[in-house]
Amino acid sequence: MKRTFKFRLYPTSAQAAALDWTLARCCELYNAALQERKEAWNACRRHPNFYDPDWRAEHASEYAVTYYDQANTLPDLKRDVRPEYATIGSHVLQEVLRRGKKTFDDFFGRVRRGQTPGYPRYQSRTHYDSFTFPDASGWKLSGHRLTITGLGSIKIKLHRPVEGTVKTTTISARASTGTSASPVRWWRSIACLQPARPLGSTWVCCTSRPYLRARPSRTRVICAPLRRSWQRNSRRWPARSAGATDAGKRHSR
Repeated sequence: MKRTFKFRLYPTSAQAAALDWTLARCCELYNAALQERKEAWNACRRHPNFYDPDWRAEHASEYAVTYYDQANTLPDLKRDVRPEYATIGSHVLQEVLRRGKKTFDDFFGRVRRGQTPGYPRYQSRTHYDSFTFPDASGWKLSGHRLTITGLGSIKIKLHRPVEGTVKTTTISARASTGTSASPVRWWRSIACLQPARPLGSTWVCCTSRPYLRARPSRTRVICAPLRRSWQRNSRRWPARSAGATDAGKRHSR
């Protein structure tokens, strides 16, 4: 069973700027990988024999761009084309390319199932808001400090212990809510593998009459106060402003 633990980071101004710079470079690499795949597909479509099923079945794979093709170009990219990428860990950049591969795998899966495909889109800087360490290298957690290679030691709020085997670590940025002085809040999400646990009882009440009461859904319990906040938000000012602030705080939790 996979479980994710999410903790808030408190970087300094310089560290926050470095984190934002890293996100911008990852977003740029993701869009470049997407563009390379699109250009390869367009080159295949421009071939005069593209609409011949036999030719397409035999030669279309020659135009395909795989994850390994793109990952093998990272050393040359960091050495000759974009030296600034040398400050970012190779496994972080490889995870960006894996994210692009997964996007296209999901796209082709929807095509095969006859669903609305939704061709992969370029990501703006505001939508691409996280980068991932796929293993235990590149970062170290010591007490209430998270040390990231190239960024230094960042304060972290550990409000509960991390249980299980750590698989991935994701650094993400979220817009702050309320009266926070910083426009962005930084978070660290740790995905861990844990042994499977029993799901617990399905029913919470059984009366003498033939009646069973189902256990309330956790999502329904959490969404109840959030729904009230949005109801306040739908009213006029100033209740609307207060409702939006309260709803934003609950979403951030």
